Amino acid sequence: MTFDDFTKQAELGFSFERRDSNPNMDGPMSPTATHWLCTLSRRDQFIEVPFSMGCPEMGEPTLGMVLGCLRMDAFSILVDSFEEWAAEFGYDEDSRQAERTFNACQQLSNDLRDLLGEELFELLLSDQMEEE
Repeated sequence: MTFDDFTKQAELGFSFERRDSNPNMDGPMSPTATHWLCTLSRRDQFIEVPFSMGCPEMGEPTLGMVLGCLRMDAFSILVDSFEEWAAEFGYDEDSRQAERTFNACQQLSNDLRDLLGEELFELLLSDQMEEE
């Protein structure tokens, strides 16, 4: 199943607007990076997702791009602890910045699960999804 197929099945809406920065990113980014606030909606619910891209040549974000990143973030936190996550991604376990990143991933994943419901969230994380 592609992200396009998934978004149709889930009846997801998508909008975005340009921002000057991403509140979830503390570290240096390319000066040409673009930042966005993306809104995913379903029925009468929505979530807002800060989203950044490395270069302006990538254009504007798409729902598939944002879902792909949210999917990777959701996979990344399927661990038993922050310490395990930090070790997996090469972060210092004592880093407050790393802990903020971990917490942001957890929050976005929980928000996405609430938006989609358990069944669609599990489908998004399943092997049935094709990377685009």
